[in-house]
Amino acid sequence: MENYVFILNTVAAFFIALIWDILQRDKASRNSPKRFDISFFLHDNWLRLILSFSLSILIMLVIFANVQDANIIFGSDFPVANKLIYLVVGAAPDLVISYAKRKVGFLKPEEAKGYIRK
Repeated sequence: MENYVFILNTVAAFFIALIWDILQRDKASRNSPKRFDISFFLHDNWLRLILSFSLSILIMLVIFANVQDANIIFGSDFPVANKLIYLVVGAAPDLVISYAKRKVGFLKPEEAKGYIRK
């Protein structure tokens, strides 16, 4: 299990970033339901979720491959602090994409489950 902690860290950080985005949503917006609705969230953000999760996994695999090469060359494991980089890798793509979605409308659908954006 020790060898696969990087996957758990990446996926956990991805979900933490999602929760952070949900907590930051504008409840007063006309385009958003007053109470959180998971189906609305998934319908409104499905492109973002696929893109950010794919980027997180891709970056994680690239870093993991390089760490494995470094372990072969140097013959030792990296400190625990270097394993925390996977937390950043899991959260960063979603945080950047959600920021771009809020600020410039990147990946923002015209309509989501009956809520029309004007």
